[in-house]
Amino acid sequence: MSPGRSGIHFFRHADGARIAYAVEGRGPWLVFPAWWVSHVERDLDDPAFAALFGRLAEHFTVVRYDRPGVGLSDGARGPRSLEGEVTQLAALVGELGAERVALFGGSSGGPPAVAFAARHPERTSHLVLCGSYASGPRLGTDALQAAMVALVRAHWGLGSKALTELFAPEHSARERDQLAAMQREACSAEVAATMLELTYRRTRPETWFFRIVLVRLYR
Repeated sequence: MSPGRSGIHFFRHADGARIAYAVEGRGPWLVFPAWWVSHVERDLDDPAFAALFGRLAEHFTVVRYDRPGVGLSDGARGPRSLEGEVTQLAALVGELGAERVALFGGSSGGPPAVAFAARHPERTSHLVLCGSYASGPRLGTDALQAAMVALVRAHWGLGSKALTELFAPEHSARERDQLAAMQREACSAEVAATMLELTYRRTRPETWFFRIVLVRLYR
């Protein structure tokens, strides 16, 4: 695929699942590894998301994609792991036909972005991290993590609202309600709980890479 081709597309991962991805803009490749809960079509209903991606697309070919079981992608065909998410990212880069890409790792997209950059420096031009983390087990006490996973699994309505309070406490009440509703629309309670468990157990040797990253988008 050449830079500049826009719209929503699908590619098949090695396990046979279809992964949905969106391409917008023209210029160097800028890939967003899939974050917590995305929806390549509905994300643009959020004015803040639309403004961010629209501005970036003025200078870059912006690529976003949905994790398996989230948004427009097929359900996961096996257990979730950081290794699997790095494999998905690598498959997408191959699908794009890109020699090198810049990675923007936000939220849960940070760990796979770091791991990919550490393993494939020759294919990574830049790495940007925003609102991410280096060690999932440090995101709260064991009791708090277990309680959050149980709440999400038992009542996705309450769970999505609780997570929204953590993600975006500065948002207005209306904006928080919209974000919580988008999460529920993008995936099921079980998928959300499973992804939250993955978030809490993520810890890899590549986290050292956070300490030496030079953050920039332009050479």
